[in-house]
Amino acid sequence: MKLFTLSALLLTLSVAATAQRGGEPGMLNTSVKLRNASMINSEGYDFSPAFHNNGLVFVTSRRENGPVDEKTGEPYFELFYAPLDPNGDPQTPRSFSFEINSRAHEGPVTFNQDGNRIYYSTNNFEETARGSSKQAIFQADRGQFDWEDIKLLPFNDGRYSFVHPSISADGRMLYFASDMPGSKGGMDIWVVLWTEGKGWSDPINMGERINTPKDETFPYIHESGTLFFASNGHEGFGRLDLFMINLAGGYFGEAINLGPPFNGEHDDFGITLWPDGRRGFFSSNRPGGRGRDDIYRFDAPDGIQGVEFPEIANASISVYNENNGRSIAGASVKMYERVIGDNGKEELYKLTEIPNEREGEGILFTREKVTDEDSDTPRMITNSEGKAYTTLDVSKQYLFMIEKSGYQPLEYTYTPSENVYNRPVEIALVPDNCITLSGLIENTYGNIVPRATVRVTNGCTERMTTLSSNVNGTFQLCIEKGCDFLIVAEKVGYQPDTSEISTRNLRGRYSSAVRMVLKPEGPGAARPSERGKAPQEAEAPEASSSQAREVIRSGQLRSSNIPKGAKVILGDIYYDYGKASIREGAARDRKSTRLNSSHANISYAVFCLK
Repeated sequence: MKLFTLSALLLTLSVAATAQRGGEPGMLNTSVKLRNASMINSEGYDFSPAFHNNGLVFVTSRRENGPVDEKTGEPYFELFYAPLDPNGDPQTPRSFSFEINSRAHEGPVTFNQDGNRIYYSTNNFEETARGSSKQAIFQADRGQFDWEDIKLLPFNDGRYSFVHPSISADGRMLYFASDMPGSKGGMDIWVVLWTEGKGWSDPINMGERINTPKDETFPYIHESGTLFFASNGHEGFGRLDLFMINLAGGYFGEAINLGPPFNGEHDDFGITLWPDGRRGFFSSNRPGGRGRDDIYRFDAPDGIQGVEFPEIANASISVYNENNGRSIAGASVKMYERVIGDNGKEELYKLTEIPNEREGEGILFTREKVTDEDSDTPRMITNSEGKAYTTLDVSKQYLFMIEKSGYQPLEYTYTPSENVYNRPVEIALVPDNCITLSGLIENTYGNIVPRATVRVTNGCTERMTTLSSNVNGTFQLCIEKGCDFLIVAEKVGYQPDTSEISTRNLRGRYSSAVRMVLKPEGPGAARPSERGKAPQEAEAPEASSSQAREVIRSGQLRSSNIPKGAKVILGDIYYDYGKASIREGAARDRKSTRLNSSHANISYAVFCLK
């Protein structure tokens, strides 16, 4: 696409006619083959294809009898759709949408993973009424017959251009180009982040690794985490050249020129790729095309030199009710990369996007280890059909944590490489219509113990359920009424702890809580002063557990015969539903709680359910 086209029709730019070649731009391997997508190209402008519904949606000016932009004398851009044949070649195109195509410029576009939400740039009609021709980014949802519920996104500013949106596979990052204040040059690449409950963030400039004093436009974020964009500011072969930069897994590196045959002396821009990175389409106004801008297909069986595409799989997560099979909407899905360290212990990592306060560094993408204190927000929320979508590295293993009010929380380990046919990940949640056992696991110094193994054995069925404490040291399990249960908590480096509870003779809805304490093993484990405790606390003599236990059994609980520092542990004391009095049969436990009120010097400890 020629630069005057960008200036007059879309971006109102001032650009240089050429760019110095300089250095040695990245070269593509010689196995790459190009061919003109002649079935969809016209004598006008055809550019910026996007995959949708087994086809391509692209921008075109082919309607000779359509409305004309008075500033350029050219028909307004609108959106067309072309289905793909079994070989991946586009076929005869047709108008994409009656609702979205208007008497203004539309496109380019991008779609969410479901394909039921579109983001696109078009003229900001509110500002057009005031005499401005700036473009803005809108969204619309797929209705029964056409796209509907068209909305202007909140970060737009009618005084500036907001164009060329590209949404990440997980729907959390929307990249675009803008000349808004804070840009390094004419047009810059920006990103906004989606947070559940808060919406879109303020725009964040992608920094000097991407943006230059000239113009960067047409961003496209691939499933692999590689960002493609067009620039006339980086060293290249001609006017607009295609570049790529890896944003996955940490601080991103340098922009790489795709080289020939993608780039030449003319404008090359508007790329899109299949997930494997070996096929795709891009736009160019190079000689030999059918029109002013044409769409070209490329095949790169050996991949693109300079970028290693990990094997990426699209994951569809389906959450449903185990009892009736109905989908569960609004379930939160937290996703972590699961790694088994050299010490055999499980480690969890999350990908975090944060703005960088350092000038010119833009946004940071960090692979962050989950700590004991983390309480992460959900990465995904299931839609009305109980589904959530993401993209995963096939070589890695992941842990999904699924929660929904009214259901038992669930942890699900998923290995993409084992899902050979890439079937949906179906996860069943059990309704919370039994007795909820809530547990907290701490060590002897009051610190939470995450990722501990918890085994709950049902005395009625002898069936054992195994689960883990989460990053907050807690766990939940729905347990059967009318049974006794044995609970064992254990973790490498600690002595196990056990507890017993009973759900017999309970009326109505009931929940039970248990606190389990794991004692660290090994030398030095019994020195709390080394773990942040005050020295005077560490000097307290160890109480005799057997001595304290004998005192409680005898019913002679007095300050005179309780050893200093002893921990008093009470069993569960049950009450009948709706009554304040202790149930008959549990009354014997009251003897253990009758402390002589005259002994005011007793220091009360935390009582844990045992």
